[in-house]
Amino acid sequence: MKTNRDAINQFRNTLIIDKYDPQIVQWGTRRFRHDGSESMEDAMVWNVFRSLRQINPHLWVKQLFKKAFELDFPYTVDGLEIHLWKRVPPPRDISIPELDYEIDIIIETNDFVWCMLAKYKSDIRMNTQQNNPIIRNIDVGLQYTKQRDFYFSLLFLDTFYTPYGQILVNQYRESEKSILQELPHRTTEITRLSGVSILTWKNVHHLLKDIYLYNRSSFERFISSQASDWLYTKISGSD
Repeated sequence: MKTNRDAINQFRNTLIIDKYDPQIVQWGTRRFRHDGSESMEDAMVWNVFRSLRQINPHLWVKQLFKKAFELDFPYTVDGLEIHLWKRVPPPRDISIPELDYEIDIIIETNDFVWCMLAKYKSDIRMNTQQNNPIIRNIDVGLQYTKQRDFYFSLLFLDTFYTPYGQILVNQYRESEKSILQELPHRTTEITRLSGVSILTWKNVHHLLKDIYLYNRSSFERFISSQASDWLYTKISGSD
């Protein structure tokens, strides 16, 4: 119990927003490990997307979508929600049963679902008994999205740390057939897959910086400035 409490406190020390949100305690040992091997990755997800949750989505969703998919955003942002590490039913074909599967980031409305797998200074780890994390995110996402349009992005620092992840995303982006080879049970749902992309933390930093520079709301300028400055220390290699 003490070990878990220490891990939670260690995680809180990396946060700039919502440090004492009860969700942090509810995660328990499911999320935090005392070695902190992925704590900074989780802190980046929390600090950035919890900050974006406080900012008018008109100021960032269209821009982030355009950067990720090189397409104009075709939806409204009415009722937009952001979920972090949401637990959803696992793909029905996995060989090892588990209660739920966590998706790092979900941005959704009644019209679309955008799932992201976040990496910092790590690459995609393959598991011989299960599909790779990218294809599993696509599998779970296609199941979760129901009748809505579905998008997937790999959010990472750069190709030095995540080379294999980028190779896989490029492969799936260019060939629907390569996805169906690994997900043969998704021949119907694959029609709802509207985009697969890469997105970098640098892209997100530039977005936060633009919100600070061009926004008139003092509160949103503060939130974006705080997140932008903090994120810069991580992507620039300083601390």
